[in-house]
Amino acid sequence: ARFNERRQVLLKTNIAMVFGADYLGSFFAGLTYSVWLLPTLGTVLTPVFSGAINLSIAAVLAVLFRDEIAPRRFALSGALALLVLIFIGTQGERLVFDVDQRLYEAPVVHAEQSAHQRIHITELKGISCMHLNGATQFCSHDERRYHELLVHPAFWVNPDAKRVLIL
Repeated sequence: ARFNERRQVLLKTNIAMVFGADYLGSFFAGLTYSVWLLPTLGTVLTPVFSGAINLSIAAVLAVLFRDEIAPRRFALSGALALLVLIFIGTQGERLVFDVDQRLYEAPVVHAEQSAHQRIHITELKGISCMHLNGATQFCSHDERRYHELLVHPAFWVNPDAKRVLIL
């Protein structure tokens, strides 16, 4: 017999409860991820932590519903998931560094995760570039073009100005 039939639970009530819990869980997980986990743990350990929570929940559910699932299959899947989490937790930073180096034409000389974005500084032949979340923001060889556009409105407002400070 099917799961809902054996437990005499109305399917529509069960689905509504699952969707409600899913939406509420997604809301709190999104807030926790962006406000606390990512700034605290970084881009590598945050998914490892989240995966560990999911794996723990799966283990609790496996114990509660041990008569409903194949224990050997679950144990194999759980062990594989745990190995992947351990691998990412121990080797993730090196993997991210390797991917970062391949992402840009110039070597990455600095990389960090701020509270809001991934920041990379690359340098090649004396030209430095800043990238935010993989998108080039500016490079030292063409920075004057960017700043030149910022000073024209100031000179237009005050034609007698000799210098402009851009902050």
